[in-house]
Amino acid sequence: MSLHDRNQYILALAALLFSAIAMVIAFFELRSSDKQLEANVWPYVDMNLNLEANTFSLQLENKGMGPALIHEFRVRLAGEEVVNAVDLVEAAGYPLANLSMSTETVPDSVLAVGEELVALQIDAEGIGLNLRELISYMEVEICYCSLNNQCWDNRGSQSFRRSVEQCDFQPIDVEGALQYFEDTNDDAAPGAVDNSTETEADQ
Repeated sequence: MSLHDRNQYILALAALLFSAIAMVIAFFELRSSDKQLEANVWPYVDMNLNLEANTFSLQLENKGMGPALIHEFRVRLAGEEVVNAVDLVEAAGYPLANLSMSTETVPDSVLAVGEELVALQIDAEGIGLNLRELISYMEVEICYCSLNNQCWDNRGSQSFRRSVEQCDFQPIDVEGALQYFEDTNDDAAPGAVDNSTETEADQ
């Protein structure tokens, strides 16, 4: 092999090597971009329990970067599921008269970024004192997904969310949720699906 041919061969190998390196760099940059895009639409649903002398409330707030599609939400008291605020009042042995209660149907809700949703609320004189001991037996379970179908749950005494492949029950259509946000006026933040029921006892 002549010197010229050998130089050409070396140059060809170098060009091939640089091309391979460029492809590897592009691949990792693409993966990094995809992960950043996923992170930009991640929801993070925080659960806040408010207990005062005359008020009890359980509130959800989306503190993440994207909408939260809430598929599952359950409140359990000593292992028994709490269907509505009345169940808590009865468990506390508090009379149903002279109080105000509200229960929000959380599953099937779409929680926008920064949006808050009061799942349960009870207002009555001394209700917080009556519920204080029961709170230690209360467990809240929630499972929600992002618009790109990444899902997380927080169950029972678990103090942090964990990533899951999907929620056990996922009734929300992702394409429908996307269309919902596209159709909503940009000036008005989209709200959670309103399936609330309220009960006002006779004074």
